[in-house]
Amino acid sequence: MFIYYCIAFVVLIVLLILLGNSVIGKAFFFKIKRGLKVDGFFSYAYVFNEIFLKKCYDVLEFKEGTVIFDVGANIGLSTMYFNQRAKNLNIFSFEPVPQIFEILKHNCSLVDNGNQLHLINKGLGAHPETIAMNYLQSASAMSSLHAFDVDKKRAHDYIYKQKAGIFKGIARYFLEKQMDNAVKTNVEITTLSDVISAHQITQIDLLKIDVEGFEENVLQGIQPEHFGIIQYIIIEIETFRKGRKERIMKILEDNHFMIVKEDDDGHWGILFAQKIK
Repeated sequence: MFIYYCIAFVVLIVLLILLGNSVIGKAFFFKIKRGLKVDGFFSYAYVFNEIFLKKCYDVLEFKEGTVIFDVGANIGLSTMYFNQRAKNLNIFSFEPVPQIFEILKHNCSLVDNGNQLHLINKGLGAHPETIAMNYLQSASAMSSLHAFDVDKKRAHDYIYKQKAGIFKGIARYFLEKQMDNAVKTNVEITTLSDVISAHQITQIDLLKIDVEGFEENVLQGIQPEHFGIIQYIIIEIETFRKGRKERIMKILEDNHFMIVKEDDDGHWGILFAQKIK
């Protein structure tokens, strides 16, 4: 009997090692260690991988006094990542869905690096309004102010094939069921310029935008004079939408930003733009 216990113990240790070296394992242990709340583990693990392992926002040196606008903060992973980069940062995090915002507040309460965290229960857009959000209860990072149409579902097929491997069928079934049963939730939208004016912001070192198809609207809510106080913009774009990337690049170029780096798989892309000195 003792030998069976030994074998079981060895198998358990091997499984823990293998799990710990995987994305799922690292996400799981990070969640447990930090005491995070999440609203759908696999959605959380995907975002964790992009931010903490692939370091998709690791594009500039953070120093004391850096001002960051985290637009589309979701449950707080990007805010937490920025928070650990340096001390005495000034971070404004925007999440419009009340249910997600409560998780954001909890997760951000777990971090303390001497930074100022401003959590704002609003989204940003072209003008102030109240609008219905399509909220995915178990995949909140993909909640959107736009409907989940055929084009978006087709674009997600690419992710399943590239990221889910043998589980792509399960992933597709799960997410499309979520999309088809999205909860309509009224959220409040303001503009980035209104926030700048209300808080008397004089500099934004990094503006990060990840808003599931609403990115063009966010940029339209920035007055020309306020583009002048922004130094760096990181923006995720649904590039499967015809013409969207080109329109966004035009807005950036018209406001004196140059694209310094670009990642685009033909479905989603990230633009890294810097203010022209």
